[in-house]
Amino acid sequence: MIKDIRKLNKIELKDWLSFEAGVNNASWFGSGLKVGGIELQQVPEEYAELLMLLKKIKAKKYLSIGIGNGGSFLVETYIQQETLEKSVAVDNSSYWGINQRKSILEKKKWLESKLKDNINVEFHDSDSVEFLQKCEETFDAIFIDGDHSYAGVKRDYDNALRLMNENGIMIFHDINSSGCPGVVQLWEEIKNENCIEFIHSNTCGIGIFKK
Repeated sequence: MIKDIRKLNKIELKDWLSFEAGVNNASWFGSGLKVGGIELQQVPEEYAELLMLLKKIKAKKYLSIGIGNGGSFLVETYIQQETLEKSVAVDNSSYWGINQRKSILEKKKWLESKLKDNINVEFHDSDSVEFLQKCEETFDAIFIDGDHSYAGVKRDYDNALRLMNENGIMIFHDINSSGCPGVVQLWEEIKNENCIEFIHSNTCGIGIFKK
């Protein structure tokens, strides 16, 4: 489904994201991008920065809230496999439909065939509130990309805070998006001097939250 991207540098990753991986909407995520394939919903310049960071932090446990068709979750899990013990995806397929669930399960199956045997990959077809409130384990990195309303993203942030390891990170998508004012508002409220931003345009933006 994807080639081995673990040893690519940032420029090589950006080129792979632009010309090989495939996005679901080139007019939104960048003109000239390949459409289709993994169906990523990311701006390559921003996402390459995030993937380099994920390789650097060496997470053992990873959680992604809101994964669309599963493309980003696949890439993020694959590129972190040297240190990962567990990677968990959460999305409510009743919101998108049966095709989303099928696409996610296909990517999960591919991951399980390619990753080291000791990495546990889970997909929870669940509302994020229900999952986060019941979850009793902590994570080194948590990606929040679910409900993009202010109330929704704040609720996910509040519920996920207790699941962050002491030196962990929480990743937010669309912190500079003209189409997601609720996410922009929350990011402006919570960011501090320890936070990092990857912003290439006003369509997405990625924020790295640290306590």
